[in-house]
Formats: sequence, structure tokens, C-alpha cells
Amino acid sequence: MEFIKAATFMCLAALLLGGCTQVTYINVQPDTHITVPTGGSTAKFKPQQTDISSVGDYMITDTLFTQKTMLEKRIRLAATLNSPLNIVIPHKLRSFKFTFEPAELAYEGSSSFGMHFRYPKQFTSKSGDPAIGGIVMQPGSQMASRIYWNWTDRPAGDYYTAPFEPGQIVATTVVDEQEVEFENLSERTTQALIYSGLSDGKIRLIYHEFTPGGHLKPNFKQVITLDYKPGEEYAFKKARFVLIRASVAEIEFRLIRGL
Repeated sequence: MEFIKAATFMCLAALLLGGCTQVTYINVQPDTHITVPTGGSTAKFKPQQTDISSVGDYMITDTLFTQKTMLEKRIRLAATLNSPLNIVIPHKLRSFKFTFEPAELAYEGSSSFGMHFRYPKQFTSKSGDPAIGGIVMQPGSQMASRIYWNWTDRPAGDYYTAPFEPGQIVATTVVDEQEVEFENLSERTTQALIYSGLSDGKIRLIYHEFTPGGHLKPNFKQVITLDYKPGEEYAFKKARFVLIRASVAEIEFRLIRGL
């Protein structure tokens, strides 16, 4: 009981006299660039319909493609320490003390605390424990007021972070800048005519409708039977096509209008 009281008193004394900085355990999302959207365009188009379809193939559809072209600027940043940075982190019954000599720190990634700039080499605490990490800055700011670090004998990827006072002005510069273009293509089909073969002088087509998610709609299937007359123009819903030839295996036609 006396031991518990003594320990409690020591913790309270450390908090009241020496102060205690909140040390948080974080995960840094790695990324060597800052990505900034710069523009883009959207185009919608219907694909060219095939003139020959085998049994089971989509013969005529209302497929609509949406093509989105996006432009991004990928910026690689660096932070420059022009003078030594001495950091003291009071924590519980001890203090962590680190010194960063002037150097250029590369952008490493981000966390909920801001942008992380990695010190280019290992540094040590005053007690000699080797560590890796760097400083944290808010986007648009040139004030470093937080450190992140991990001891070299710990698993990589996770870090401790804590604020320090006073902050220090750090110069940020653009190291590299690239314009990147990428495309996204999506497809939507809600109706389709499927070739089903030729039998007894008649061609057979199957009509399907689909949900926006691409699933077959229940009770939206229809079998269409047409007299086989090469050169004849046929119509179904909005679709128009001229039949050139057909067999049990495939159909050749000239599309006038899709579904």
C-alpha cells in the first residue's frame, strides 16, 4: 500500500513540476508526393455494334460508355532545416532529448497530425538510443512544432509523435513536379438482344433487361421469333437492322439503330 502511494506521488510530482507531453502512437501513410487535381473531362459514347454475332452473343445493346480523363499534379516536397533543432519531450518520469543538425528532409507521407518530413539519417536521444523519424508540419505552414520517431530496434512503419515548444521555421521547397493523366472507363448496359439461332426458317432472338448494377431483371426476358428473309429490315423497340444472312451458329446483319 505504501509503495502504491509513493508511486502515485512521484507521478503527480512529475506532472506538476516537470510537465508531461502527450506522446501518441501513430501510423504514417507512406507517399512520396502530394497529389493536386488540376482538371479533367468526361465523354459518353456508344460502342460500334458488331455486324456478326454468334449464338449466345449480345447482338444489339443500349450499352453506354463513360470515359473520365483526370489530370493531376504530383509534387514532391522537401523541408530544409537551416539551423540546429533541439527538442525536449518531457514524458512521465523522464525526458526524451533529440538534436537535428541542419539538413534537407524529404516528404515521407501523412497522418492525422499533418505532413511528415523524414530526417535523412539516424539520430539519437540524449541517452544514446538510436532512432529514425523527423518533423511534422501542417499543410501550408512553415512551422515545425511536432516530432515523430521510432527506435531502430522496433518494427518499422509505426511511430511515436509529440509536440515540442518552441516551434521552428522550416523552409519547404518543391523538388519535383509532374503532370499525370489517367483514365477511368465505366460501362452501363440495361437492354440487350441476344442471337439464339435459326430453326425451321425462323431466326430466334432473346431480349433481356438489366438492373443498373448489371443483374438480370426478373420477368424481363422475351423470346422473339422472326421469319428468315435475307435483305429484310427488322424492328424491335428502338432497334433497326437489316438481315444479311443467318445460320444455326451465327447471324450477319447491318445495324441501323441500337436499342
